[in-house]
Amino acid sequence: NNNIMVGVSLVFPDYISGLAISISGCNEYFKISKNKISSLGSRFANSGCIIIDSSICQNSVIVNNFLYYGVSEQGGFGLSISNSSGINVYYNTIQANLGLSGIGSCTNFTLSSSSQCNVKNNIFGGVRTSFNNSFNSSLVSDFNSFYFTPPITFGYNIVYNGTGYTNLNQYQSASNNDLNSTSTQVFFVSFDDLHLAGNSIGNESLVGTPIPGITEDI
Repeated sequence: NNNIMVGVSLVFPDYISGLAISISGCNEYFKISKNKISSLGSRFANSGCIIIDSSICQNSVIVNNFLYYGVSEQGGFGLSISNSSGINVYYNTIQANLGLSGIGSCTNFTLSSSSQCNVKNNIFGGVRTSFNNSFNSSLVSDFNSFYFTPPITFGYNIVYNGTGYTNLNQYQSASNNDLNSTSTQVFFVSFDDLHLAGNSIGNESLVGTPIPGITEDI
């Protein structure tokens, strides 16, 4: 039973990439909670926060994390889950910023070739793709918030099974996912302090859905 809690800021030299949390080949329960991770990358190295790969889990949880990353020429990502099952993603906030040059591609949350995952009550937003949902089975994704932060230079808001969509309605029609999710501008205290601020405080369009066993939303 692994409960991972860290507070970390990563700044990579020009040609080195790295991750704050990386799990591969896990077949046990884990919980990644209450992390504040800032990954800035560099001109020639991408930025990344959490990656889960080839992990057949037992209702593992990624919950209540702040993930902030800067987009370099090489790109970047907040959370990536692939070839895995039984992972629940709840109450996380992932924000992308242009970083150094900001011309690389990035995705706040990538979920690919995975099964029996739940994605609820998250805020995904920034300057590129907010959610890449590709070739998953038995996925329950709903009550999330997807948004773009100007300026938008290229990319899609959401990618579903290899096709990009510029708005939430298109994605909902194509996937039948996230029918109660919203596409609302979100205001934070700062780029890397992802507590809600301004008009987002009390905004009913950001209200999620109760999840048994989770009583806190940071």
